Amino acid sequence: MSFNFKELSLSGVELSTSPQILTPGRYIVEVTDASLKQTKNGGTAVELSMSDTKGGGSIRAWLNVQVPSSKPATRIGREQLKALLTFGGHPTPDNPSDIASLKGLKVGASVGKDTYTTDNGEEKTGSKLKGFFDPSEIDPDAKPVSPSQSSGEASSSSKDLDDEIPF
Repeated sequence: MSFNFKELSLSGVELSTSPQILTPGRYIVEVTDASLKQTKNGGTAVELSMSDTKGGGSIRAWLNVQVPSSKPATRIGREQLKALLTFGGHPTPDNPSDIASLKGLKVGASVGKDTYTTDNGEEKTGSKLKGFFDPSEIDPDAKPVSPSQSSGEASSSSKDLDDEIPF
């Protein structure tokens, strides 16, 4: 059976509103989804979906947290996860405990160019997450608030800054 484009009707089809893939650059992103996935080689990776906080697009990434055949790959993946947790303001970056606790973290993300070959042997260019950084490097107001600051323990008000300078 052949397809007849002339008879194609899209009247009942909704518009696609999925965001564009982020191009190479530096962004502040929010983790919109996080889950654990089994890898092809029997390891475990954290799968992340992240969106640019300014609405410019999204990106997905996989951080290897356990690779049976490679200590360096495990180390690198865990270092990236720790950077996400730390720069994203996670309350317990050393022991994140629940994968759902990654959702909502806002962090700086460095996106780079990625070249890959499709199953058809065609070479394509895309984007790939390269690492995480403190979001205040882009926007000073984007610094994550730690739990101690949100509870008022480490906060300061402008009246605390009105004391005399002793010199």
